[in-house]
Amino acid sequence: MSFMQLTVLPMGQGTGTLIQRFEAQGQPPTSTVLVDLGSAWWRVRAGDSSADYVAQVLKQQANPTLNSIFLSHGDIDHVSRIKRLLSHFSPPGQPDPLRPTLTVESVFFGGPRISYAINGTDYLQLLEEYRPEEQSILHDLPINAGPRVYFRDHDLDIYLLAGNTVTGSTEIGSTSTHLKVSEHGYAVNTDSLILLIEFGDTKCQYAVLPGDATGFSLAQCCERLANASLPPAITLALPHHGSSLTTFDLLGAQIDTDWTPENLAQDNVDFFNDLVRPQTLMVSAGEVANYRHPSARMITTFAKYTTASPFRDESLSQRGEHFYTCHFRARELNEGNWPQEEGWTTVRTDKSVFTTDYFKGDPATTETPKGLPPDVTLASPPHPPFAPPPPRCRGWLLTAVKDDGFSLEPVLPLTFTSLSDQQRQTPRDEPQRSDHPISRPSGTPPPPTPPSPANVAAAPVRRPPSEPAAGRSTRLRPLI
Repeated sequence: MSFMQLTVLPMGQGTGTLIQRFEAQGQPPTSTVLVDLGSAWWRVRAGDSSADYVAQVLKQQANPTLNSIFLSHGDIDHVSRIKRLLSHFSPPGQPDPLRPTLTVESVFFGGPRISYAINGTDYLQLLEEYRPEEQSILHDLPINAGPRVYFRDHDLDIYLLAGNTVTGSTEIGSTSTHLKVSEHGYAVNTDSLILLIEFGDTKCQYAVLPGDATGFSLAQCCERLANASLPPAITLALPHHGSSLTTFDLLGAQIDTDWTPENLAQDNVDFFNDLVRPQTLMVSAGEVANYRHPSARMITTFAKYTTASPFRDESLSQRGEHFYTCHFRARELNEGNWPQEEGWTTVRTDKSVFTTDYFKGDPATTETPKGLPPDVTLASPPHPPFAPPPPRCRGWLLTAVKDDGFSLEPVLPLTFTSLSDQQRQTPRDEPQRSDHPISRPSGTPPPPTPPSPANVAAAPVRRPPSEPAAGRSTRLRPLI
């Protein structure tokens, strides 16, 4: 029975997702796809560790190959660790006895090419060096792109729901509204690719990866999803690392203006959530004061359809709970409830809300409230110390079995104690590519044992199609 694995990597303030399809247990992956790989805070301890983790996964293949890379847009926290990943490998045609060869077969990216040239590094040109042949692997996408399939491997499809969104008309509830992106930083995020991962045949399962989607972008997705009759998604990555500022705004992050009525913005987000109905939430973010990711308001809104958590933290095993961390703003605090001050708080829950920023504070002394915002209270035990100590950050591996259910488990736990230990780097401090392999950092666990022996060749992968596979029946086909 075929299965798909989707790994949300702990990047700190950034994002990276690894997707692999397997035909059966004990066989190599038939395809490997990377969606973003960047970090702008906790870059050494989290971002580099995750890039090295992906490299180790690829090295377990007989011929390391990334069949496709999707870069949502050119922000540094979505692309910066690509350089670290590629430093583990030599490009095709340039053999190196100390590094295996990596082949990258296609790259799809949102936004203009120039946005990927950052602080002296052109990330698209860097990826182009790893193409298998002379032709370019870089694919520009049109304005107001989507919806269509951009990658297919048997029963795995990757749809672009929206990208490079600049203008459009849509209905939000009973209101028909013409939207146009304003000319400032908000527009960069409307470039972001919003992907829908479809896996299976008769009972398809879906995951939605919205990158740094804005309220404007989500409005376009609502129009395209409204007639698709999707079952509840197995997971949704919160838009823009869980930012309420851009998600609950339609025209340019201008919160207190008549251009974006609050009720219209809330209706827009609620409509998207009602269409996707995520059973689990994934949030990739770090603690940056100016960003306040992820917002407690976002957790509140998108947790509406979440199911009971399939994961139980061993330090809370008697209560069947796990931790998550989010940011509470002053206006989101309720008298008598926890927390009592604005800032990031680690919370316990038995719902399927999973953050890569996992446990903030000292496990020996930190009290943790329970619940989902706004009903978070410091109520019943357990009280610290928590043993074994939970990690500071961790990734999440979701495994979906074809036409069946899914499971979830933590991966890549990272432990460090304070912001001063995280060795923040500015973009110009990026490590240079090396002629020697980079060893796995101390304390970084190896990737999971692959379901195949290293000397078994991977099955051929279908290229991005122009037409759907004949005979395959799914509910999303009307989008094509």
